[in-house]
Amino acid sequence: MVVPRTKEAKILGFDAGRGRRRFGKKSALFVSSEAEAQEIDTTVGLKGSKDVWVHEDPMYEWHLHNDGSTNGQNIDTHHYTFGASRRYANAWEAFERRRKDKK
Repeated sequence: MVVPRTKEAKILGFDAGRGRRRFGKKSALFVSSEAEAQEIDTTVGLKGSKDVWVHEDPMYEWHLHNDGSTNGQNIDTHHYTFGASRRYANAWEAFERRRKDKK
């Protein structure tokens, strides 16, 4: 996780190995590559110009290593349940009727 420490870093972003990284309206960036995170920390992080703060997020790491599933704790804001609904079932049945009628 990369958090801006200065106003300039928040507005302008910073240069990293993959090019210019910008925060936009977000308060943090999540970097999935450990090598890229170390490079950011070395160049613009606390070991470099101190424009950003780089920290390992254990929840995000768990999420990356477990195919994006939730760990049972992180189920609030970004937890979605996809499943059958009556509206979807009716639409599917109507689609199947139209398909069969064409034959």
